[in-house]
Amino acid sequence: MRKTLLTLVVLLAVCAQGVSFASAQGPTTGERFRSVDKALRWLAGEQNADGGFGTPTSDPETTCSVVLAFAAAYEEPDSVQAGGDSPLNCLETQVATYANSAEGAARIILAAVAGNRDPRAFGGQSHHHHRGVSSDLRPVHG
Repeated sequence: MRKTLLTLVVLLAVCAQGVSFASAQGPTTGERFRSVDKALRWLAGEQNADGGFGTPTSDPETTCSVVLAFAAAYEEPDSVQAGGDSPLNCLETQVATYANSAEGAARIILAAVAGNRDPRAFGGQSHHHHRGVSSDLRPVHG
């Protein structure tokens, strides 16, 4: 199930970016939009009661991927809700445990930015006391 969900997310992201598939004609823009809408509806139907995604329970990696899929299709990730919780609300509860590695912190930052949230304050607290999402992030350029 998890591999299928991630494969669908990747395909959704490719379709949303308007990449043509290697066929003589390829899908029309309308067909592509209908496919993306269908994939988004399916993803939304897979949402858990806590707002996250994953099987059998929500996991941050899958939830981050779904946030990116909705954002790539120009849909607000916060608009996808189960029981009043969005995937970003679910991720905020997992920052302290998931953002303790470079990979976890990177995924949380990507999801927060894709969801129009400030990654330095994501999770409702200052994160300067542990590795990962940090309240004192500085631009790497200039």
